Amino acid sequence: FRRVLFRSDKVDVPSYFMTGWYDSLLNETIKAFQGWKKKARSAEARKHTKIIIGPWGHQVAPWGRIGADFHLGPNGKFQDMICGPEAEGDIVEMHLRWYDARMKGAANGMDEEPALNLFIQGENIWRLEDQWPLKNTKWTDYFLHEGGKLDAAKPTRAEDRKSTRLNSSH
Repeated sequence: FRRVLFRSDKVDVPSYFMTGWYDSLLNETIKAFQGWKKKARSAEARKHTKIIIGPWGHQVAPWGRIGADFHLGPNGKFQDMICGPEAEGDIVEMHLRWYDARMKGAANGMDEEPALNLFIQGENIWRLEDQWPLKNTKWTDYFLHEGGKLDAAKPTRAEDRKSTRLNSSH
């Protein structure tokens, strides 16, 4: 991913990124998408680059791999979550529309749609958005409490006040 992340200013063709909320490369895929949208050499690449983020992991997608651990199951089941039948969406159709617009010049509405196609968990719907982070994002700090519980409330006891700083540059 380093080659992609740090060379987006050299790109002059659009890309159609796909990742999942549980993908080990979610962060890198979003960074690559943002690089294309902001820094790609051509206006066409910046304008027509899109991303799909679904309710799956890196090797789990609607078409899945053979084996229970790699397939988005019935009713959108992935591990212990059930995302409903909407989870599968029509990923093949989403891809075909983008490729038809890019390679055949098809006027199929793809170019007028927002760049992000996100599966919203809990609501179990697909939603189109214009930007990442989302315009109405509410940033919330969470704190690790005794017993491994995450909470927006700050720890009250001095011994609970521990911090860890993540250095993700390595």
